[in-house]
Amino acid sequence: MEMDRRTKELAACQTHWREGRIVCQGDPQNWSSFGFFLPYRGFAIVARFPVLYPSVPPNVYLSPAPVSRHYYVHRDEAEARLCYLHPSEWSPRLNLLVAVCATIRFINEYSAGVPDAH
Repeated sequence: MEMDRRTKELAACQTHWREGRIVCQGDPQNWSSFGFFLPYRGFAIVARFPVLYPSVPPNVYLSPAPVSRHYYVHRDEAEARLCYLHPSEWSPRLNLLVAVCATIRFINEYSAGVPDAH
């Protein structure tokens, strides 16, 4: 994975949410984990870059774990994560901002009690 791409994606996230609603944190020397915290909803979002990123989507984990049909342990994994997009719908043209926006939408719908989010 290209370091320049990840650095640009981090910068885009920080620019997009500079109002303070979301705190972006990332270490350019250790890109295996990247995190956000949404204090207004009480969820911590952690996105991890798989080895094959950007060919595959980043994995998204929430804490506390929501009770939803979209949050479960995937095949060959030990930890539950959010299914925000089917892997066949992912394209290398998409980026971390897409994953985070989909996650924020899920959290907003989940918090509002939207039936499809549960």
